[in-house]
Amino acid sequence: MKILTKEEIAQHNHAANMGMVKGAIYGLGVSLAGAAIARKRFPHLLKKANWQIKTALFVSPIGFGSSVVGELESTAFGREKRYGSELTKEKEEEIKRWNSLTLEQKCFHTLNENRFSLLFASWAGVLFGSWRVINRDKILTQSQKIVQARMYAQFATVVLVFGVLGISYYDRIVNPQDFEEENQETRLDRLLANIERQNAETKLMQMDNQKRLDAKVFKHDE
Repeated sequence: MKILTKEEIAQHNHAANMGMVKGAIYGLGVSLAGAAIARKRFPHLLKKANWQIKTALFVSPIGFGSSVVGELESTAFGREKRYGSELTKEKEEEIKRWNSLTLEQKCFHTLNENRFSLLFASWAGVLFGSWRVINRDKILTQSQKIVQARMYAQFATVVLVFGVLGISYYDRIVNPQDFEEENQETRLDRLLANIERQNAETKLMQMDNQKRLDAKVFKHDE
């Protein structure tokens, strides 16, 4: 794997930190919008909720947005560094491999690549759906409804986590040489290793040429 220079590390950290700031800003917008909607439509729930719950609900979107956008910016920075013939060759190999996959392999590979987005979207959908169903009950109090919705969401989370693990496991079966898992190396690691090997070969050739030039100069002096 290529050893990054101080400048590259600084650039990467800057990109990741800026992504985290952007994500935090996006999350803050979601939190403020959610707080405004809650004050307008569910004021009775806010009065019953303690400060720990209010703080957790307000901070969660900020932390989630910061981590996700920061990771995306970090990944995007790594992709920007992949250029030239090596990138073109790798893209061609990816396209060729993708076209050789069966429909089942393509489906499970796509699900595995987007498993975290699928997990979060499914969890949010279950939470919203369970709340809509439970909220129709006229007997339960609002506190009881919240507890019931939370129980359904917790159960759904466990089921979804096992489902995601099952997708990842089955993807390894149908795609034993998956794009990101071949030889336990990522595509970026392999690309950087190839570039480093080419740089080493170039330096070795330059050293050999310099030695031959030095030998010619020495003979001429004699």
